[in-house]
Amino acid sequence: MKKAVIGILMACILVTGTVNLPLNVRAADPTSDGHGLMGDFYKCEKNPNDRQDITVFNFDNFRGERAVANLNGDSFTSIFNQLSGTPDYNTARFTGTIVPNYTEDYTFHMVGDDGFRLWINGEKIIDFWQQTWDVPQDSVAISLEAGKHYDIKVEYLQGWGGSWLRMEWESTSQRREVVPESALYLPSDHVLVTKKEDLTAELQKIDYLADNFADEVPASVVNTLQAKKVTAEETLNTIDAQAITDSEKVALLSQAIQNVSVARSNFMKEMGVTSREVFNKFNNPLYQGQDPFVTYHDGYYYFVSSSNLDSNNKVYVSKSRTLTDQGEKVLVFDSLGTQTRIFAPEIFFFNGKWYIYYCADRQDYGYQHMATVLESTTSDPQSPFIDKGAIYAGENGVYKQANDFTVFEHQGQLYAVWGTLGAGEPIGPAIAPMDNPYTISVDRSFLPGGGGEGPRVLQKDGKIFITMSEGDYASNGYRLSYFMNTDGNILNPSSWSRTNDVFVATSEVSGPARAGFVKSADGSEDWMIYHSRVYKDTGRNWWREVNIKKFNWNLDGTPNFGHPVSPNEWQDLPSGDPGQGDMYQAENAVVYGDITSDNTHTNYQGTGYIHLPTTSGAEASFVVQAEEAGDYIVGTRYAYGVQVNGESTNNPTTQLPGRAKVNVYVNGHYVKTISPDKTAISWDEWFTDSQRLNLQQGKNVISYRIDNSSIGNVNLDYLTMYKADVPNVIDTNEVTGKLSGATAVPAGQQFDMTYGLTHVSSRAEDAVYAQDLLINYDGDKIDLESAVSKKEGLVVLGFKKVATGQAHILLASLGAANTVTTDGDLLTLHWKALKGTDNASISISPARIANANGEETLLAPVVFNVQVTGGGAPNSPDVNADGKVSIGDLGILAFSYGLSSSSPNWAQVQKLDLNQDGVIDIVDLAASARAIIQ
Repeated sequence: MKKAVIGILMACILVTGTVNLPLNVRAADPTSDGHGLMGDFYKCEKNPNDRQDITVFNFDNFRGERAVANLNGDSFTSIFNQLSGTPDYNTARFTGTIVPNYTEDYTFHMVGDDGFRLWINGEKIIDFWQQTWDVPQDSVAISLEAGKHYDIKVEYLQGWGGSWLRMEWESTSQRREVVPESALYLPSDHVLVTKKEDLTAELQKIDYLADNFADEVPASVVNTLQAKKVTAEETLNTIDAQAITDSEKVALLSQAIQNVSVARSNFMKEMGVTSREVFNKFNNPLYQGQDPFVTYHDGYYYFVSSSNLDSNNKVYVSKSRTLTDQGEKVLVFDSLGTQTRIFAPEIFFFNGKWYIYYCADRQDYGYQHMATVLESTTSDPQSPFIDKGAIYAGENGVYKQANDFTVFEHQGQLYAVWGTLGAGEPIGPAIAPMDNPYTISVDRSFLPGGGGEGPRVLQKDGKIFITMSEGDYASNGYRLSYFMNTDGNILNPSSWSRTNDVFVATSEVSGPARAGFVKSADGSEDWMIYHSRVYKDTGRNWWREVNIKKFNWNLDGTPNFGHPVSPNEWQDLPSGDPGQGDMYQAENAVVYGDITSDNTHTNYQGTGYIHLPTTSGAEASFVVQAEEAGDYIVGTRYAYGVQVNGESTNNPTTQLPGRAKVNVYVNGHYVKTISPDKTAISWDEWFTDSQRLNLQQGKNVISYRIDNSSIGNVNLDYLTMYKADVPNVIDTNEVTGKLSGATAVPAGQQFDMTYGLTHVSSRAEDAVYAQDLLINYDGDKIDLESAVSKKEGLVVLGFKKVATGQAHILLASLGAANTVTTDGDLLTLHWKALKGTDNASISISPARIANANGEETLLAPVVFNVQVTGGGAPNSPDVNADGKVSIGDLGILAFSYGLSSSSPNWAQVQKLDLNQDGVIDIVDLAASARAIIQ
């Protein structure tokens, strides 16, 4: 096969050849069905000294147009930057039609930064033309008919600062929500013109493929492509003469465009897979972001982040098999405006559930900045979280503000650490023990001063380190120091010492701090994740980027963080990390339009990179190979180093980073639009954008296009891909706990589970002498009744139910002859199923083991889920079915007292088991008595 040679030859021919698409022809619009609104954008004169003067906000200086999907609170900063050269003092007008689902009276709700006006069918129903932000407005009710198109016009003014707009609707049947893209339609006259241009562009791409690569594919493929061209040309040439509506013409053109796009993809598949290699090294930075935090659990890294715009106060969790990218980001919590400035979230797993901690301005505390905790609704950290409220971080019963909040566990006790905030407050950090993952009931204590923010905890060999970030967070001097505790007396200030300036800026990395700590996938290495400044040559600038590096330990047991890694230095993957999978170099892609290749900037892989221009019609297509059908995490490494006023200067004024806008197609079908964040203006630093894409088995074509609504000027280095939702499988040497047993049991029945250890060392010095287990379970669904040793010489010294759904177990091996030195089962856990449920969760966390020297090892959490079948509504206390509950019913129950599901006549007496727990006991008699007395 000559695929690799063909790939390189294609790149040379397509980039340097003379057959390039005309720059005045626009490629396919991602809103192929015409959904969205058309935005016209205007630049205005500045008047920063008089916010009451709105006469400057007019529609005289037209700068360009962009289609938008809807008005959902996303920022217009990037569009204004590109079209006006500044994010401040602009206006926009959005037009199209809106189609409701119900024939009812509708109310519209709008809010933004700054003012806005709304017309429906020519009637102005909202008028808030002011240079004021975040003031919600409600319309009068307006009657709309289902399925009918109504003209819609929205006008918007932007002074300075934030730049966003949100439009919602509701009716009797329509729940309140952001007006979706599916209900909005672009102006039909605009869409019709655009679609003609789109189809013309697709036809030219067919000619390009046929003229240059017909001899590389079977004749049947060429014939199919040409047949699609003939049909499409006929549609294009006859569309104006057809006696149909503009909307119907748009539909015909859209179908023709898709047919040609798919045919081109099939042709490219036959040209062969783009040459590929394996991703095995990386360099910093990884992506834009601040205050990074990551944890590793059951084969995945989980990253947590927030969006703290006034319009978009949400928390996200990303999942990836590799530490070098974020994978797919999923929304897990939306504050719906009850919280603002959600800063520095962190995620932890305790007692079978996930918890996210952060500080935010909470509405229920007068928008003071309060420590806050979210709790997961399932064992999946990408499932929805619920707000457990503010955490007590004060004294004398008075809740105090907090600045960054973290937690850690030491010897079975959970502690919280946070920075203080507010005039007159003591210098932090503050610290307090926790009753549970969401409660502090005692007053705060303090570490011995020194201040700082963003505490993060690192533990090793009995020593506890709390790193603090100090200095001006927007400056080059932002850096790390740490506190150290060696005697285990956590709340005693004199038990802590402080070491300053342990991780500081270099000539190539500015303001490195806010480090989090995580093990490599196989547990053999220590890594730190930290942010630094994107624009290191500015005085004060708070745009930041995420980096990772391995660190080591000094002989005295203290961490040696070394220096921030230069963006010019390539690093090996963390031990056991599979990386980002197959890698396809961009210089080997099939390219169309005004795309160029280059190698003048640094830090790329392969022989160079390609440049996606701002002109529509450009397209880079990768032919990739998927081993099986399904979802894949596809990453694109890019540089977007354009200069953006207000972002890459001192004291920037924008809330969102400048972003490009590139449309992604799979096998000829539009799937999504990606918005790459800005990288350093040197163009020598690269970020990775990761997206979940569904691929078919075998060859697929992934295309990145600059369409008429795109924002280009992006360099692409390579594409990577790996199968989504496949965890790392690490052959670890670390001791781990395990639970085994039935995964489904009937309600009311007793059942057993087995606890044991795996990967146990056979060395005498590693022998396990003692074990401390905290069993967590859904106490309203199942109950742990007892624990019995399965190993001779291993005794259960303690079994105590410390709370509903929680039991504490202590084990000890009696002498050297009875230690645990091999894998095996150690305990039988006796349970009772209480009531039916699809999922009763059982976990062991924390679990600790100790050797003969008293050295403790914290084991990874163990999780097991059980389905409890049956156990419906309680049986009726009218057991003799005479229409009343009386002493007669109680007598029947008393006679059958003590019978259980194991009794031979259970089928006849089961109805007497009122609570359906598998036994007729005092609980059933009490239920009967209550019914009689009532």
